[in-house]
Amino acid sequence: MKEIYALGVIVALTTVCTVAQGQGEFELPEQTTWMEMNRHFYEEKEQPFCKTIITAEQIQQRHYTTVKEAVAAIPGVTVSEQIPGGDTYARLQGTDRVVVLVDGQNIGNTGQAAYGRGTVDLSLVPDIAQIERIEVMQGVLSVRYGSGAVGGVIHIITKKGAQREQRLDVFGGTGDQWGRRIAFGGEHQALSWYVTGSRTQRSYYPIRSHGIYATERVYSDYMKDNIAVRIRRCLTDQTSLDMQAQYTQFDGHGTTVIRTKQPYTFMHKERKRKQYRVQLAYQYDTYTMNPGYVQYYQQVNKAAGETQFSTRTQGVRGEKVFCITAQHKITLGGEWRWEEAIHETANIHHKRRTQRAFFLEDEWKQGKWTLLTGVRGDDNSYFGFYPTARVSVLYDTQKRFSGYASWGRVFSVPKMNDLFYTKKVRRQIQQHGKTKWVEKWVKGDPSLRPENGYTATLGMTYRLSPQASLQAQVFRNEIHQAIRWNHGLGRVEQLDTEAVTGGNLSFFRQVNSHWQYSLGYGYTDYRIYTKKGIDHKRTYNRPHGYVGEITYTAGKWRGNLSFDGGAGRDTTDYNTGAFVQWNGNVQYAANDSLLWYVEVRNINNAGYDLFHQYPVAGRQWLVGMRCSW
Repeated sequence: MKEIYALGVIVALTTVCTVAQGQGEFELPEQTTWMEMNRHFYEEKEQPFCKTIITAEQIQQRHYTTVKEAVAAIPGVTVSEQIPGGDTYARLQGTDRVVVLVDGQNIGNTGQAAYGRGTVDLSLVPDIAQIERIEVMQGVLSVRYGSGAVGGVIHIITKKGAQREQRLDVFGGTGDQWGRRIAFGGEHQALSWYVTGSRTQRSYYPIRSHGIYATERVYSDYMKDNIAVRIRRCLTDQTSLDMQAQYTQFDGHGTTVIRTKQPYTFMHKERKRKQYRVQLAYQYDTYTMNPGYVQYYQQVNKAAGETQFSTRTQGVRGEKVFCITAQHKITLGGEWRWEEAIHETANIHHKRRTQRAFFLEDEWKQGKWTLLTGVRGDDNSYFGFYPTARVSVLYDTQKRFSGYASWGRVFSVPKMNDLFYTKKVRRQIQQHGKTKWVEKWVKGDPSLRPENGYTATLGMTYRLSPQASLQAQVFRNEIHQAIRWNHGLGRVEQLDTEAVTGGNLSFFRQVNSHWQYSLGYGYTDYRIYTKKGIDHKRTYNRPHGYVGEITYTAGKWRGNLSFDGGAGRDTTDYNTGAFVQWNGNVQYAANDSLLWYVEVRNINNAGYDLFHQYPVAGRQWLVGMRCSW
C-alpha cells in the first residue's frame, strides 16, 4: 500500500484557456462587499484548458430555455434526446462518461447508466432561471472529480441572491406547450437568498416523418415542476455558510419506437421522475491565498411508471489551498460518498457501497509556463483501491498565443444496474414476416471490473485581435474493459478497448457593438478494439459536427440565429446521413421591466434522429413575456 501511495510523485493534468494576471503569479482576490463573498472557492480555483463559460447574461441574450440548449451550442459537445424534453444526455470529447456538478456536488445517478454511460438526465438539473453560469470543461478531470470524468465536466453554478431581483416569465407554443417561471432574491445585512419555481408542460411534439413514421405527432406529454431555495449567511469577513435545497418532478409519458415494421409506430409508457437534493457548505479563509471549504450533500432519485427504481447518495467533500510562494500552490482534497440503489423488480435490493478518495494537485507558474500535476486515490468498497494521475503543461505569451498539452489516467466504476440488474422482459420481434412477442432475460454481471484508461489532449488559442480568436484542440480517449449493454442480447459486456479520437475548431468575432458571430467544427472517430484488431466501428450520431451563431443587438431589439448540423452518419443506424437544424429568436424590451420574445426551433423542419431512430422534434414556435421588478 505504501508503494501505491508513493504514486503521489506521479503527476497529473489540465490547466486553463486563460491564466492568472500578472507575471506568472497567483492573484489575491480583492476585498469586496459581504455579498460578493458568495463566489465559491470550488467554482474557480482550477480552470481546465478547454473551458467554456455560459453566463446568466448570455443565457438571457441568446434565450436558452434549458441547459441542453446552452451546452449543445459548444463545439465538442453533443446532446442526445430520446424524448424531446426528457432523457437528455451529453457527450464531451466524443464520450458519454461525463460528470455533472451543481455547485460542486456530483449529481450522477449511482443506480443506472441510461442509454450509454451517462448518469445525469439534463432535463432534471436546476431550472435555467436558477443558473448563474454553466462551465463546460473538456478533458480529463478524474483526479479532481473522480470516477466518470473522462470526457470532462459540466458544472452548473446557481444564483446566490447577491442583489434584489423579482422576475416572472410566462410562455406558450406548439404542442400545447405552456410554462411559467418565478424567481426572487435579495439580501439583508449578512444574509442573502434566492428562490425559484417553475412549471412546464406539453401535450405532444411534431416530427418530420419522411415516410419512416406512421404519424407526424408524437403524444409524449409531460408536466415538470422545479422548486429551489438557496440561502447564504456570511459569518465573518472570511467565513460563510451556504444552504440549498432542490425538488424536481417529471410526470408524463415516454416514447418507445416500435421497429418491427415500417412505417414505425410509437408506444407510450408512463414515465415519472422525482429528484430531491440538499446541500450544506462551509467556506473559510475566503479572502486569503489559502481558501477552503467543506460540503455535505444528499440526493434521492426516484422513478415510477414503466420503470421503477430509487437511488440515494450522500457524502462529504472538502478542499484546501496552500500557497507556498507567489508562483507555487498545492491543493488538497478528499471525499467520502455513500450510495444505495433499489430496483425490486430487477433484483436490486438495497445494494449499498461507499467510496473514499483523496487528491493532491501541485501547480507551478514560471513566466509564460505553467505546470500542473496531481494524483488521486479512490478506495471503493466493491473494487478496492485505484490510483489515477495527470500532468499538463501550458505556455501562454499573455498576448496572442497560448498552447497546452495534457495527459491523465482515468477510471470509472460499474453502476448498480451493470452489476445486479436481472429481469425477464417481453419484446416484439419480426420472424418470417410476422410479429410476435418473446420473453428474454436482461442481466447484469457482478464480475465486472472498473473501466480504466487514459485521455490525452493538445490544444491552442490564438487571439487574432481584441475582437477575434481562434481555438483548436485534438484529443484521444482510450478506455480498457469498457462497459456497454448489448440490448440485442440483453446483457452487459466488458469490451477490450473503446477508443475515441477527434478534434474541435472554433472561431469567434465581435464585428462591432451590434454584431457578433461564432463558428465551430468537431470531428469524432469512435472505435472498438479486440485482441484481433479493430472489431467494428462504433456508430456515432455526429462524426462531423457543425455549429454556428450570429447575434444582433440594437436599442430595444435583440436577435439570434443559430444552426446545428452533423454529417458522416451511418444510415444503417440512423435515418439520415447528414442533417442541419436552424433556430432563431427575437426579443423586444418594451422598458426596463418588460421583455417580449418569439422563438422558433427547427425553423427548416429538419427530420433526423440523434438517438437511434428516435426522431427529434420538428418545427416549434414559442411566444413569451418576461417581467421584472
